[in-house]
Amino acid sequence: MTRIRGTTNTPSLSGRWFSVLLLLTLTAVTYSNSFSGIIEGDASALVHQDARVHAFTAQNLHLIATRTYWSSITSSTVYRPLVTLSWMLNYVGFGNEDRALGYHVFNLVMHLINVVLAWLLILSITRKELAAFWAAAIFAVHPVNSEAVTNIAALADLMAATGVLAGLLLHVKFHQDSGWRRYAALAGLVLCSAFGFLSKENAIVLPAAMLLYDLLFGLHFLRKIRAISPYVAVLAPIVAIIAWRHRMLPGLVDTVVVVDNPLAAASFWKARLTAVEVLWRYMGLFAWPQNLSWDYSYNQIPLASTAGGLLALAGLLALLVALGSLYRRATSVCFFGLFFFVALAPTSNVLILIGSTMAERFLYLPSVGLAVCTVAAVIATCRRASSHSALLVAGVLIPAIIALSARTWNRNEEWTDGAKLWESGVAVSPNSFKTHLSRINVFVRQGLTPQTLDASIEEAKKAVTIVADLPPSQSTAKPMATLGSLYELKGDTVVRQQMASPSPGSPRVFGSRESPDQWYEKALEALKQAAAIDQIQSAGERQRQLDQGVAKDRIREGGSSFLYSHLADTYRRLGRFPEALEAFQHLSAIVPTDAAVYRQIAQVEQTMGLKEDAIEALWQAESLQPSAANELELVRAYRELDSAGCAVVNDRLNESCPLVIGNRCKAEMELTKRVAESGLPEESALLRETAEGAGCGR
Repeated sequence: MTRIRGTTNTPSLSGRWFSVLLLLTLTAVTYSNSFSGIIEGDASALVHQDARVHAFTAQNLHLIATRTYWSSITSSTVYRPLVTLSWMLNYVGFGNEDRALGYHVFNLVMHLINVVLAWLLILSITRKELAAFWAAAIFAVHPVNSEAVTNIAALADLMAATGVLAGLLLHVKFHQDSGWRRYAALAGLVLCSAFGFLSKENAIVLPAAMLLYDLLFGLHFLRKIRAISPYVAVLAPIVAIIAWRHRMLPGLVDTVVVVDNPLAAASFWKARLTAVEVLWRYMGLFAWPQNLSWDYSYNQIPLASTAGGLLALAGLLALLVALGSLYRRATSVCFFGLFFFVALAPTSNVLILIGSTMAERFLYLPSVGLAVCTVAAVIATCRRASSHSALLVAGVLIPAIIALSARTWNRNEEWTDGAKLWESGVAVSPNSFKTHLSRINVFVRQGLTPQTLDASIEEAKKAVTIVADLPPSQSTAKPMATLGSLYELKGDTVVRQQMASPSPGSPRVFGSRESPDQWYEKALEALKQAAAIDQIQSAGERQRQLDQGVAKDRIREGGSSFLYSHLADTYRRLGRFPEALEAFQHLSAIVPTDAAVYRQIAQVEQTMGLKEDAIEALWQAESLQPSAANELELVRAYRELDSAGCAVVNDRLNESCPLVIGNRCKAEMELTKRVAESGLPEESALLRETAEGAGCGR
């Protein structure tokens, strides 16, 4: 059995149950206000837009297993099928659909499990009951973890942490136990490794954390064959998952977006020095979690200067040396201090660049290590200060935990109230373009007035200014697209105002002779600039995937659906219908299974007098989303096209009419082709199967 240096008491069974109950109660109370709000942000896209989670079918299960996490929204290599399955479980199994409560409960349950696992792990390694309780309590209620627990979309971080904590605990037990328990631990390690890695990529730290434990507590085990078995148990599922992913998604490698992580545009050493500075930011947030933000995108975190970066690096090396010096006299503290860096390594940008410079949810698993080090520091200080150190420790840590819990309670309210969250983001991260764009959500939810519309335009301008210096290939179209959409809305407001006061002598809120067209022209200018950026980025992304060997039929059509929707609408408001039609058709390539887009195409084509084309677009909308409204529009369109023909009988569509059959079949076969060309071969095959079942395309 592994010898644990510095072990003291073995806790009683009753003491363990009391500790667990107290930890669960403390955690539940702290997060008891985290169940309200709506599903928004990334969670909205993952739940609302991903059709895979809306029905429990063999086809959806297959798509979850063979598609990436973000496949319904964008191209990505992120593969987290267990998290997507959890969305399905909530949406279908528990019947939550678009109600946030069930998703918040699921997150909290995962956090409660992790709190118990963290406590068991700390207790197994330190064998100090009170210290383990204090550390687990800090982990349970610390405000930096509010994003992981209360933000629905951060479920992946919770599930990955479960895999790592449970796996590391089983590895410790493997060394401490004997007989059949060791075989049970090995089986559990396989499951934990697969569970964590299928939830989020950073669970790959499990074997590294195991190795750290073995090096510090049981180096002699490495000389024995049986010591290798836990690593085989952990690495086997990871290798299998990577091989499966490569088979399903060959050649696909993510590109780091500069506006999400500016380190991608920096030199190697400047990027790493900045990443080291961010490590100190993380430790600072843990020490003083007052100013928390949901976003640290461009350009909130400046690139490190050479002097500042080297100073941060020197400080980091000194900290690592200090932790190393604890190896013999406080091995468990040394382990958990180094565990912080091991757990944070995949998301730190030190080893590899990832999609974000910094995010508080990345601290969730590493915060276990910081919590242990914090408690160890408090205990060591109190022992030097007083002979009644246990009482002094309690006197220090109890108020600290209460204060942390109160701050977390406050932060939960922000995460469940979009207005508070967006406002706090601007306050803490004023140099991030995303926080300014998100603040516009506050005004939209409150109902835009002339004043808040102007304020929204100003926020969009600030976002545009922040990214203005970036070249198109590194920038983002979203700020300019948002500004254009607001100009379009300003024009709509002028129209409504003029309709409300049409007489020449009536007062006008927006000026005596203001024309909506001037706003539509400004909207068009902004949207065309956004489209130019979007097209450069889409072309670059497509070429990158082709260069990586990704099959053409697997490459999604790039572009912002938000942008092209507003571009098409603006053209339509200006009476430029051919350009509106072109923009809508481009939009249909980006979101080829959105029935609403085809209804809009039909409206424009009807206005242009393209009656049969409009009918085919309506049939495409009906194929994707059957509705009585579609049928009514088809009846009206056929009456205009062929009033004396067989298409309409007794005010109902006659689907046996040759003209109707021809239009429907042509529309459905063109739809299957468009969906396939947009990088969705499986969806195209299903549409073709349906069309052929109705007698088309044979």
